[in-house]
Amino acid sequence: MTVEKRCFIDLQDITGVEIECSKCRTKILFPAFDSDKLSVQCPNCGVLFFDPKKDDLQAIVDLGNKLNDVANRGLSGIRLHINLPDE
Repeated sequence: MTVEKRCFIDLQDITGVEIECSKCRTKILFPAFDSDKLSVQCPNCGVLFFDPKKDDLQAIVDLGNKLNDVANRGLSGIRLHINLPDE
């Protein structure tokens, strides 16, 4: 028998992005997908969250903005389906 955990999230429930430092495990919740407000490095230990040579930060901002755009259209019945890995 296979047991599967599933989580459904309404788009309106996505309010920001949380970033966890890979070194010191500090977690920061940013309430908006704004590249000017998202931190590029950990304020606690200084480790870079995003490679400045790649567009990872912009990709996260774009994803958040697209999700917000869909949520603001007032469409009903649309949820994200997330498979949670077994711990």
